Amino acid sequence: GGIADALAEHDYDLLLAHAPVEDVLALKESSVMRQSDGTIFIGQAQQHEKLNTVAAGDTHMVVWGYPVQDKNYVVVGGDNIGGGYEATKHLLDLGRRQVAFFGSTKNPENAARYEGHLKALREYGIDADRKRKIDVPFEMHRAREVIIEMLESGVELDSVVCISDVMALATISTLQEYGLHVPKDVAVVGYDDISLAAYSNPPLTTIRQNIRHAGRILVESVLGQIRGEHVPDTMVTSDLVIRKSSGAG
Repeated sequence: GGIADALAEHDYDLLLAHAPVEDVLALKESSVMRQSDGTIFIGQAQQHEKLNTVAAGDTHMVVWGYPVQDKNYVVVGGDNIGGGYEATKHLLDLGRRQVAFFGSTKNPENAARYEGHLKALREYGIDADRKRKIDVPFEMHRAREVIIEMLESGVELDSVVCISDVMALATISTLQEYGLHVPKDVAVVGYDDISLAAYSNPPLTTIRQNIRHAGRILVESVLGQIRGEHVPDTMVTSDLVIRKSSGAG
């Protein structure tokens, strides 16, 4: 991918290490970090404080995520506010007015996507209905349960923005199981443009992040730190990929 290719171009080797959530702090003393000139961490999630500890001192560290206050590391990430905005605006442009948002916003990246969602609603003069912000878990079986519970509670919606394609696929499956047609009854937009998105039924409208380009920026950022340069945070633009699940493909 972009990271491996960019490192090879600069004559750097790539060392891979898996860090479970509960073991993020162990990275600081790991053999991988002791042997490395710099670290690229993929998966900020809710690990900011732990990552700050890992990045303390003279560690050269770049994190794929979203900029938060008082951090010791450089961030490269997608334009999550812009992505959430474009996903929601697309549905609003198609005439949808009861737009739900599915996904937890505890993660800084997802919170930014929700911020973009709210921005689009405001531009259309639509008040955000808390009942349409659904904290859908990532686990597929739990996502199905939460979505069905929402439908049976009588929440009105004509479209959904999901924080990931996996969640969007689970949403489409659950809506269809419930007897609703996608996109006629409920339009759905995902996020990430995973390989399955184009082959779902219906094919999934989504936000595509330029992963290869982002990988190169991650490498340039950590190499800049190694050279002693000031390296700013960088947000990588994303693109709306229109397919049939939103009713426009």
